[in-house]
Amino acid sequence: VNDRSWYAVRNTPGVTGYVGSGTKPIPLTDTEVQPIMHSMGLDEETMGVYNQDYISFSSIPKTNRERDAVDWSIAKETAAQMGPVRLLKQFGRKILTNFNDGSFAWTQEGTFFKEVFERNDAPARFARSFYYPDGSRFDLFRSFEQSVWLSVLFFSLFSVLHRRGDECAVLMLTLTGFFIYGILFEARARYVYIFVPLFLILAGMGIAEAEKLIRKLYAKAARTEAQ
Repeated sequence: VNDRSWYAVRNTPGVTGYVGSGTKPIPLTDTEVQPIMHSMGLDEETMGVYNQDYISFSSIPKTNRERDAVDWSIAKETAAQMGPVRLLKQFGRKILTNFNDGSFAWTQEGTFFKEVFERNDAPARFARSFYYPDGSRFDLFRSFEQSVWLSVLFFSLFSVLHRRGDECAVLMLTLTGFFIYGILFEARARYVYIFVPLFLILAGMGIAEAEKLIRKLYAKAARTEAQ
């Protein structure tokens, strides 16, 4: 980090929390840098999610350059062994891992939510019955989440019909970049969560475009019937 780049970072609104003395951030050491195989997601058994064996093996080299060489060697060898068909299937699994869970891996990653606080009255128990995995209404909660998420994804597709301005193109470009990242690197449903506001905007656009399309089709059918 030189003075010019550090000035740009320091004066970017909302960027805070760098570890350092206050003048410049402290760079990571070689042992602190995560190996790239942590994010390759080529393990078919884990649906493209975290694989500890990859992490352990690629952490053996001591320098970043040696680690990258080992990681790319493993990645190329694994991809060659899988072949095009299995590799495409793996990409499909990773897409499902990223996008088929409307709860974004709720209850599957982290256990902080399992703590039962001192307040244990009727409203608290009622709320926990929905979002705790052993709750009596948890299946209802998951079904609702899944229905809403699938609806958002469905209507987002209609946003491609939006032709006014560049805002939709910017949103689509952002989500396309994330989609490509999700295919090439580690798959995690929780990674999608931070992009939900963008999906909601596209879904709103999509609903409007779907309504226009239905109106056009209805008007065309009416004219055809009138003739």
